[in-house]
Amino acid sequence: RVITMKRIPQSAKVFVGLVAFFALLNLGNGMMRWESVDLVRFGCFVILSAAASRMKVSLPGLNGNMSVNLPFMLLAALELSLPQALIVAAVSTAVQCLPKNGKSMTAIQVLFNISTIVNAVAIAHLLAHSNYGMASAPAKSLLLAASAAGFFLLVTLSVAIVIGLAEGVSIFKTWKDIVLLSFPYCVLSAGLASMAATAMMFVAWYVPLAMFPVMALTYASYKRYFV
Repeated sequence: RVITMKRIPQSAKVFVGLVAFFALLNLGNGMMRWESVDLVRFGCFVILSAAASRMKVSLPGLNGNMSVNLPFMLLAALELSLPQALIVAAVSTAVQCLPKNGKSMTAIQVLFNISTIVNAVAIAHLLAHSNYGMASAPAKSLLLAASAAGFFLLVTLSVAIVIGLAEGVSIFKTWKDIVLLSFPYCVLSAGLASMAATAMMFVAWYVPLAMFPVMALTYASYKRYFV
């Protein structure tokens, strides 16, 4: 979920600063744990998530857009190390913020978007690995569901708050509108990531490649519906 604020008052800037501060802490904490393992798998996640991030649709009634990269970020939070998952999040969101159809964002908008997703993936990774010793498929599914819930809650609340501060509208109503628009997509993403995580236990790490055409079809469906 990416927000494109048109007006940025001081209160919104302060909130963006807080979000960016916590993102910086999370990135610093992640980089201190860096391990150069499974670089091919890591690179695959980066490429797939970045490619999916370019498939984005504008959300009606809100100054923002949504891309179909969430399954890859949730799966990265479950399967990769914290620094790798955070890099996937940062790169994917940065690519999503690149201009499209002549529309571009300001530096503070890009900062907020990247910081929000970095924080959300940090929370998702924490929840996904809260009891990772339980390596069974049902346990992984439960951990991923908790991870998706944490991600969804943090992102939707952050976006609702910044829209409310930037545009002087009700934060609760904005949050409700965002949830109603994006909750089905979150459930779909969590379900798809859960199936991929289960398949990876029995097949191989390259299972996420099969998710890309599914998300491409999801993008086409959302684009047609919102248009």
